[in-house]
Amino acid sequence: IPLAWRGILEMTGRDRARFLHGMCTNEIKKLQPGQGCMAAIVNRQGKMVADIIVHATENALLVQMDRSLLAGVIEHLSRFLVADDVTLKPAAAALLGVYGSKARGLLGLPELPDFHGVMRSAVFVARNRTLGLDGYDLIVPEARPGEAERLLAHGVKPGSPELYEALRIENGFPRWGVDMDATMLPMEA
Repeated sequence: IPLAWRGILEMTGRDRARFLHGMCTNEIKKLQPGQGCMAAIVNRQGKMVADIIVHATENALLVQMDRSLLAGVIEHLSRFLVADDVTLKPAAAALLGVYGSKARGLLGLPELPDFHGVMRSAVFVARNRTLGLDGYDLIVPEARPGEAERLLAHGVKPGSPELYEALRIENGFPRWGVDMDATMLPMEA
């Protein structure tokens, strides 16, 4: 399923993990390359700025969020950058979701904890079971548009955003702008 409503913020610089750790609700500093987690970026009052999924790679943090939030999150985080070695930019990448009992085999992946991932042919592939199915997010660099198709050469049936939405609702997974927004505390969401 093309996840066109999701975007990626790429955070680089030696202070990226420490900086994001101080701005959100999860243990970002402890993430090693290939590990990931869900979190929320919050403001000074503790209200949500964005719900995020963070993936650590060797040289960056790839921060998934609703695409409509990218510019606002960059502006929000930039206000707190003082002497930190951190660069924030929207990644030129597409996000695809692959779900179902055959997903792991098709992608040739080992068993992974939720939100942890591996690089496969320039595509970062991370486990994501938020729809109640075994699933994986593929972060595909814009410069390598055919890589995802090569990874999924056989046995994949296209899905739709409507199917994604039905599974999301059925499994009680909240979506920004529909079930939660900037008026909420993370515990309320």
